[in-house]
Amino acid sequence: MKAFFLICAAFTLCVCSGVWQLRSQTTTDLSATVEYSNGQSVTVTNSSEPVGVAPSDIVHLTVNIPGTDPGERVSVGSLDGGRVISANNVITGVGTFSLVFQATPNVGQNRVELRYGMRKLRLQFWVLDTANPQNNPPVITPSNPQG
Repeated sequence: MKAFFLICAAFTLCVCSGVWQLRSQTTTDLSATVEYSNGQSVTVTNSSEPVGVAPSDIVHLTVNIPGTDPGERVSVGSLDGGRVISANNVITGVGTFSLVFQATPNVGQNRVELRYGMRKLRLQFWVLDTANPQNNPPVITPSNPQG
């Protein structure tokens, strides 16, 4: 009887840890087009690389998320400051999602997290230090699309 209990407990632990890992998965197979307030834009294909933005700048993002169902709901949150001004909260028929984000006035990281289904995606922005550019890490910008 003890052996049966231990087998059941081990099975339950394996199943639960598998579900937990799925919940914390981050999708990297995507692209996002960032349109700046000055009309310039850049397309990002690696969400682990930060995108440079000016302090307090407002950017429009169109995120292409392959393998999602049209109509799937998306929740959006700002992790390090900044503000999500608007988001459509639903993946379109062509697998895109759009939002408008305003960066903080302070130099540093601003991340936006998208959660859909059991997946999450973090878009990384870096508010540029315009007074001391040498303090900025390598970032993607329209003038430096490779980061």
